[in-house]
Amino acid sequence: RKMGCEVHGFDPSLRGLLSKPMYEALKNPSGPGKGIYHEWGGGGYDGIVPPGQVTFRWPGHDEFRDTNREIWNVKRMGTIIHDLGHTDRKLRFLKVDVEGGEWDMLDDIMLTSQYWDELGIELHFPEEEYRLEYWEVDGVPPRVVIQRIEGGKAGSQHAAPLDYLEILRRLFKVADVYFFSRAQDPRCFELYLRRKMVKPKTNQLVTKWASD
Repeated sequence: RKMGCEVHGFDPSLRGLLSKPMYEALKNPSGPGKGIYHEWGGGGYDGIVPPGQVTFRWPGHDEFRDTNREIWNVKRMGTIIHDLGHTDRKLRFLKVDVEGGEWDMLDDIMLTSQYWDELGIELHFPEEEYRLEYWEVDGVPPRVVIQRIEGGKAGSQHAAPLDYLEILRRLFKVADVYFFSRAQDPRCFELYLRRKMVKPKTNQLVTKWASD
């Protein structure tokens, strides 16, 4: 609010409605800057998700430990940008923490990288599929080694298995990591990335997504 930023929050769950007053309180009465809450979330496709079919690829927490309990409305990143009328704007910071659903969103986030400068994302790894080993030494930036467990079962009964390591390789071609943070749960961590400076892409793809 002090910097005059416009902050958009997205959460399709009933629990997410609790955060609506927080966003509305961001309005700056003496100048630019406001918060807007949207009752839909990011996803790997545009559409309605019936109860019990959200593609969480991680155990999650609280009521999100298994799946959704009510109908959710989700949209792809390109559709969100188009529907908000932001195809001619630049997103300063994109934050994603969706309890394992980030893996289904990352392809679209990469394809729309010309619209954001920085990305903060919490990555969740099902322990049946991946093993994480952390290296933390005083005076040295922390590191994590990600190992795929051969024969590990899929993390979601509602989604086809994904190759998390291949997705990360593609992400690192789009953006550079500038900060790594280990989460309280050893199965996940946070990455903060800056988009690589490349020639801007056309927004025709975003328009196409919105019309599909």
